[in-house]
Amino acid sequence: GPFADWTLLRLLGERESWVRAAAMAAVWDRPPTPATVELLWRRALPPDTSDNTEGADDPPSVKIDFPQHDPIEVAAAEDDPADQELALLVLRHMQSPLVEGRIKTLVAARMKKDEDNDPLPLHRLAESYKVKEAVPLLAREACGEKMREASFGNDGFGSARTSAIGAIATILQLDPEIFELTPAPDSDVAWKVEGR
Repeated sequence: GPFADWTLLRLLGERESWVRAAAMAAVWDRPPTPATVELLWRRALPPDTSDNTEGADDPPSVKIDFPQHDPIEVAAAEDDPADQELALLVLRHMQSPLVEGRIKTLVAARMKKDEDNDPLPLHRLAESYKVKEAVPLLAREACGEKMREASFGNDGFGSARTSAIGAIATILQLDPEIFELTPAPDSDVAWKVEGR
């Protein structure tokens, strides 16, 4: 009910990372609400990579309405890298039209930019939701400069480029082996190629 949603949103905004992680686990199978999606979105895509329109000096926050009380503002970002990955996992799991709409909006905004500082969260979301509108952006990023490479030792390497190509393959239902890609599930790049 509304009280549980309000409590979980408060916990998602807590300063201690373990509290936020527990709250993300609690919202895993709950029906998504616009406020929950907003808060998770801002955690998964930090302000410099999201569609956040607030001023650069304003910390992002989400206003939460609570029955018979004044609305509260909950901080949407803290400096904890685990938050980004956990929020991304929850958003991908939700398979909600609320998230899909945000992905499409962000894809349209990024198509107007020349580059993106951290495209990987959007790659993962577009792939999970199979957003076909993202294919031109992913293709542009796949053909761009290499970014944020991850080494898997003798098992190969991955980058934003392999992430974009893997997302395209998933969205268009192509066999990733055509591109010599294999999954890298424990990495933020998601896809890797063998050798160098």
